[in-house]
Order: sequence, then C-alpha cells, then structure tokens
Amino acid sequence: MTESRTYIYKLLKGPWGVRISLTAQVVHGEPSDGERVSPEVPVWIAFEETASALDEAVKTGLRDGLAAVASEVSDSVGGTPATVVIHRMSYLESDFQEEGVPVAMCRWAEEEFSLPPRRIEASFDRVANRYSFDWR
Repeated sequence: MTESRTYIYKLLKGPWGVRISLTAQVVHGEPSDGERVSPEVPVWIAFEETASALDEAVKTGLRDGLAAVASEVSDSVGGTPATVVIHRMSYLESDFQEEGVPVAMCRWAEEEFSLPPRRIEASFDRVANRYSFDWR
C-alpha cells in the first residue's frame, strides 16, 4: 500500500477556471469493495471516506479517467492487481465542470505511476461558457 497523495487539477483558459483537488492512494491487490475499470487489465477503483458520498456522475468521471490509462497503470505495476482508492475530491462550484473530473483522475494517475502525459486538449467555448476536452 502506498501513502495517499493529493493532486490539484487546474485549468484557466477563459473567464473562469476548473480546479479539482483529488486525494487517492494505490493499494496492491483486488479490493473487497470496488469496481474493475477495464475488463482487459487488473485495475480497480474504490471509494472511501468522503469520496463514498460523491455523486454517481462524478464517480463515473473518475472511473472513466482511470480507465483511459488503465493499461499503462497495469504495465507500471507489472500486471499485478492494483486498486486506486479515492479518499476525497473537492472543488468550488464556481470553479467546477463535471467534464474535468476524468482529466483530473487521469493526471493523478500519470503522476502516481510516472506515466507519460496523455494529450488532452482543453479549450473554452465563450458562447456556451464551458470548457471542451478533446482526448487524443
């Protein structure tokens, strides 16, 4: 088991930004209560502490962000089962957009597992007053 680590995802390309703080840790092995993020690789996600009360759409975003790098995560731990346990996620309503959640999870995993950064283009649509994320 590793220590939990907090990653803060920040984006500011328009009149407002996205800031998401994510605290998680890696536990080696299969969880007793968690969900496999990809059928091809032994990587799971679990929610504990205040993260267990997150909205289901936010949990889905976290799963999706981890699933995007699951094969790289699995490679980095030699194919052994690994669980990312989400402890806390926080944000201010004024600096939040749900589509930023998978990006924050992906970036946390990249740092935790020393993965090369995935190309994710973010742009601000002034008419819609929203950010768009293009996963490449």
